[in-house]
Amino acid sequence: MQGTPDEIRRRYNLEEEKVSGSNFSLPEFISIDEPNEILGVDGTLEIAGDVYINTKLLKTWVVDSGTENGWHWKKYSDGTFEAYRGRRGIAVSCGQTGQLSGWYRSNKFNISLPDIGIASVDFAEITIRCSDASLALQFATVTTDTDTSKLYYFVNAPQAYLSQSRDIDYRVEGTWA
Repeated sequence: MQGTPDEIRRRYNLEEEKVSGSNFSLPEFISIDEPNEILGVDGTLEIAGDVYINTKLLKTWVVDSGTENGWHWKKYSDGTFEAYRGRRGIAVSCGQTGQLSGWYRSNKFNISLPDIGIASVDFAEITIRCSDASLALQFATVTTDTDTSKLYYFVNAPQAYLSQSRDIDYRVEGTWA
């Protein structure tokens, strides 16, 4: 992908100050017009250096994704990951461990995270759904633990109850090794 500055500027729609000199080459730019230059026989794309789309630097992209034990996950080029899953009909009881600031707390739950080389979980969101309007306001608190293979949490409710079915959705973000 070589040419004069004017040819390169027109081809990639670049601004004037980004291209100078009598001859200029842009090996780090990718032209979608010429996919055979950048794609392997198996359709994979290997990138070394920065990636630009319409002259804007692409800061991160998906390097791997998949599903495992109900989790859908993506790993990104900047070392971060995100994963989500839902579980239906989980039996939850609140109040056996007493109250905390007026809220009834469940026993400690855990769920195994996908085995994708997680280094840390920096964010976790847990959504609890139930059909009982008096218990509709429930939330989960995630506990800190050094075990990155599982997510630990408690369910909190405004009143105590025994073994009721809950639908629970999980979303986590963090870093991978």
